[in-house]
Amino acid sequence: MKTYTWEYAISKNPQNGAWEQEVFRTLYTVILKLTNDLAIEAGSGTDPKLPKSLTASPAVVCALESLEQFRINEVINMDKDVHAVGHMGKLEVYRDLLATEDYVIINAFGKQGKIKVNGLANAGI
Repeated sequence: MKTYTWEYAISKNPQNGAWEQEVFRTLYTVILKLTNDLAIEAGSGTDPKLPKSLTASPAVVCALESLEQFRINEVINMDKDVHAVGHMGKLEVYRDLLATEDYVIINAFGKQGKIKVNGLANAGI
């Protein structure tokens, strides 16, 4: 499993951006990078195996929902601990209500990639 770490703290990572939306946009860029890495690993050609979904902790989903690329589902089934809440580009987004840490997992045809998210609590989320 490929693993990246993304740090919220602006003072520790000024390359993330100066404002909160820039920082969340950087998280989105890391998600796209991991998605592309997994697609390349899965193979390309006439039938590329592109990742179709991601699962994230509630705080990460909250940050992603603030981005213009996020489209909220009209109906959300809250009967499950992990449920689809929207789409971001071609990725369906699932929220894991049982998460004990902040993370994003990209699911791609038997391969997974994980982004450990640190310091998101500092954003007030």
